Amino acid sequence: MKVPLINYVFSILVASAISVSIRIVGVLVISSMIALPVATALQLEQGFKRTLFWSILFSVVDILSGLVCSYYLNVAPGGFTALTSVAVLVLVLIGKKLFFSARAAAAD
Repeated sequence: MKVPLINYVFSILVASAISVSIRIVGVLVISSMIALPVATALQLEQGFKRTLFWSILFSVVDILSGLVCSYYLNVAPGGFTALTSVAVLVLVLIGKKLFFSARAAAAD
């Protein structure tokens, strides 16, 4: 009984946060804040709890580094935050590929 109620409340809270945030930040930044940190965390393949932790961590790092860098580079913060999220995802993908290739070479 509690799980469906928690899912329903969580869905309402997420929908509310998204609808309010779209007006403030923009669609591009909202989609990058939702999808890219989770996609980055999923690349680590560490289970649900760790993926949740990593996605939150990647979100915070993406947002803060995007805002700080956009301030010093004098560019739009929304687009630069999205580019930061993409850059972190690419770095994780490259790191994953290098890790597995080094692991395979060590096994041989």
